[in-house]
Amino acid sequence: MITPFINFDGQCHDAIHFYETIFEVTDKFVMYYKDAPNAEKPVPSGIENHVMHARLYLNGTSVWFGDSPGGITQGDMITLAIPLATVQEVEDTFQKLGEGGTILMPLGPQFYTEMFGCVQDKFGVIWHIMCAESVINPK
Repeated sequence: MITPFINFDGQCHDAIHFYETIFEVTDKFVMYYKDAPNAEKPVPSGIENHVMHARLYLNGTSVWFGDSPGGITQGDMITLAIPLATVQEVEDTFQKLGEGGTILMPLGPQFYTEMFGCVQDKFGVIWHIMCAESVINPK
């Protein structure tokens, strides 16, 4: 399954609240940057209370949200996330999408999943690729 991922520039919390007033929202999950246990790479100052990752089912569709630490351009806020079953599938898909594209975050284990990477393909589409069983996409 491919999941839409909507990026914000510090307004994700407010956007989630707004969408909750419009859509039927179920299975809400929100993680803030301050909740990340990664002591080796501290959270940049000023984004501690921004949303690192959120998942809501809007009218039955899984949609992911987050505040991008690198900022966003309005109109270019939607990326696609692909949770895959194995590390090998993540590596293969990442490599293929990266051909002629740009690696935005190299593949590697994260506290929330066994393997994650972010790549912009040669057409400009940004893909978040990760192992399916994770903190942000539990079974």
